[in-house]
Amino acid sequence: MKRALFITLGLAAFVFAAAASAAPATFVFNTSKFDFTDYTLSAGYIGFSMDGNAVQVNLASGAPVSSIPAITLWVPGSTTNAMGQTVYPTLANVGDVTVTSNGGQTTGFTVIHDSVSLNSVVSAYVDALQKIGFKGTEQTSPSANLVIYTFSNNGMQLRAVFHRDGPNVSAHLAGAPAA
Repeated sequence: MKRALFITLGLAAFVFAAAASAAPATFVFNTSKFDFTDYTLSAGYIGFSMDGNAVQVNLASGAPVSSIPAITLWVPGSTTNAMGQTVYPTLANVGDVTVTSNGGQTTGFTVIHDSVSLNSVVSAYVDALQKIGFKGTEQTSPSANLVIYTFSNNGMQLRAVFHRDGPNVSAHLAGAPAA
């Protein structure tokens, strides 16, 4: 009886420790290949890599960095600060790239893909995330215009929601607590 109790308690502790170690994914943006001074940009490209314990989102304004379709964006013009210096926009100013932060960490982002099929966007994201070690599971969706995936990688969890809105598809990725 004691032995069964210790085995049960040991198993429960192991399951609790495994669940406690799963954490929502966080994101870091690499914009080194993005030209914030090109105000004529109307499209950009994203790809993924791992940066320690975070998903690195590589944003480029030139050639594609992955097979993910181009994203729609606009870059606002520069401004002049109080000291007469030119101040260029940052990621926070780029239209159609929305970043969500919590406590100084980027916990999610949304981008818009213009004039592409929902299936091609979903397939490209699933492939790109699998290449960096994530395993995806499609979730039940309440609508044909909505595809939801959960991904996990070494205790990191993220949720992706793809939504068709007219000719455009929005992709929203966010860290998600373990289920």
